[in-house]
Amino acid sequence: MEALALSWQKAQAVWVHTPRFIPLPLYIQTPAERAHWGLAQDLARVHLRSGQILLNGPRIEAEGLLPYLTEILAHEAGHLFYCPASHLVHQRSLEILAQILPEYLSSLPALANLWQDLLINHSLAHKSDLNLIGFLQKWAPAQPSELWKRVLRAYEILLRLPAGQVLKERLPLHQEADAFELADVVYSSKTQDLKGLSTFARLCRPALLQEPHPLLLSEGTDLGEAHDLNGALTHASSKPPAETSHPGKTLPLFKPEKAEKSAHAGHLGQESPRHFLHFWQAWGQTLSEQEACIAFYRQKAQPLLAPWKIPMQTQPQEPLLEGTDPWLLDTPIEEIAWIDSLIQSPRIVPGFTTVKQYWSNDTKKNTRLPIQALDIYLDASGSLPNPAHTCSWPVLSAVVLALSALHQGWKVRITLWSGPDEGLETTPFTRNEQQVLSLLSHYLGGATRFPSDLLSERYLRPASEACHLLLISDQGLLEALASSELKSLLKTSLQNARGGGSLLLNLPEYLQTPAEVLPFQKMGWFFHAVSSEQDIQQLMRALLMRLSHA
Repeated sequence: MEALALSWQKAQAVWVHTPRFIPLPLYIQTPAERAHWGLAQDLARVHLRSGQILLNGPRIEAEGLLPYLTEILAHEAGHLFYCPASHLVHQRSLEILAQILPEYLSSLPALANLWQDLLINHSLAHKSDLNLIGFLQKWAPAQPSELWKRVLRAYEILLRLPAGQVLKERLPLHQEADAFELADVVYSSKTQDLKGLSTFARLCRPALLQEPHPLLLSEGTDLGEAHDLNGALTHASSKPPAETSHPGKTLPLFKPEKAEKSAHAGHLGQESPRHFLHFWQAWGQTLSEQEACIAFYRQKAQPLLAPWKIPMQTQPQEPLLEGTDPWLLDTPIEEIAWIDSLIQSPRIVPGFTTVKQYWSNDTKKNTRLPIQALDIYLDASGSLPNPAHTCSWPVLSAVVLALSALHQGWKVRITLWSGPDEGLETTPFTRNEQQVLSLLSHYLGGATRFPSDLLSERYLRPASEACHLLLISDQGLLEALASSELKSLLKTSLQNARGGGSLLLNLPEYLQTPAEVLPFQKMGWFFHAVSSEQDIQQLMRALLMRLSHA
């Protein structure tokens, strides 16, 4: 214990510029303790949230690394003081890697740790008198994999060592070029630890094809105890930063490098709630399928929301020309109606023959009540995809409109509908965001039958406060509403809701405005196709304009 305390004191002195207090590292020895702390395969591990460093004593002794205890502790302290230094930076490094390597989600924590090790060891080699070269020679794998060959050769380049000092074999020319590029990226990123991470990920891709899954390392970085991710997933930037400054300074948020889009890699490398769920599971977090679904759609909806407090209420008052009044000398000259004045007299005498126009507001048309509620009828039948398995554009549009309405101070009611024998899930009007999102993430499946009885019951008479109706489905809804009886019901409901109505349909690209929509548009229904994120952006602009100036 005394030797451990002395080595820890020397290791902390390397990072003396950081005043953070870190407890004495734990030297784990018994199998029960290793199992408790999850050190079965790790040489050492650091918990970012608690600042606790864990050392696997039996493995350190078995591999002959005990003389390098100070180097090991200085390296682990580098995770706390230098890179990543906080769980925020560690999380964003995982997001950047997921953007470039969405097919290797289970290996992302190990890759992030490998990148952090390169930066830390490069920094230690140039700021201390530690025997880092001896430690790397002892610690290097005897039979390195393709990825490790590139990393070990990069260490030789960064530390200006002759070839063969750490890696005992000669690399082919293309791997040698990768190692030199990796060393360049590490050198240029030594003060901005997220700057070169995307390039590092691309350099690792060819070697990862020959690595076991998931990729395992001999030491790692943890967040410590589990924590609630809902807030982080909700308020985190939809695009991770490409770089940030040293952890000792304030963390600026920069625009990320764009990743190549593919059929399976989308927003933050997660095109669906399932990818979103697997990403966090690979990071060691426990999320239910519904929690991942809610977090996915909430985060996807954030950049699409309507601006805060856009006036969506009554028609604007139109000024009407009533006639003319005399223009007097104490009135601004720009108010003179010159043509009207010349009509009265060919000679202009200010204050005697000059007139000004008199305007009034048209209050007769301004009879609509301010909209106070949004009533959503969402098709959750088997004709639409399960929102928990794939990105559902109808569900995303419902989430965007529901959250926008809540931000306006409206109340929201959700009605999920399916076949005649399937359960109908509905809520009363509420301003509870979690309740709204929880219901929108549900899926009923089954046949498709529009709840005309429920709509008729709710809007048999004019509503006491204006409510905007929102029907969301696919082309099958037009077929279901083709009868004259249901068309009459929709017309009556639209009038009694007193806040207008919108019809959003998930349609293929070749059928963006079907002819069956025209009768509903003549009634006053607003129609828009929702089959992509761009469609939802256009929908929000068009709907906001309609609600503001209808």
